[in-house]
Amino acid sequence: MSDESDKAHMLCGMCVYFPPNLPEGKYPPEDWLELQKKSCSFDYVPGDADCQATRKTSCSLVDLRNKTGMNPG
Repeated sequence: MSDESDKAHMLCGMCVYFPPNLPEGKYPPEDWLELQKKSCSFDYVPGDADCQATRKTSCSLVDLRNKTGMNPG
């Protein structure tokens, strides 16, 4: 990886729409290839305010089979 690519991974890797994090099968092939050309989330610059705003700050499990989002228990 180049220094610029390393910087993008370090600063944008947790962004919701960071191209390497996007699942290939969820986009038309031509769109996914275009997304992969971006260095950061959308057209943001690594580390800028827009990139920071799209960062994941937490994660939670969701049961997609249960539409209420509550796990039966």
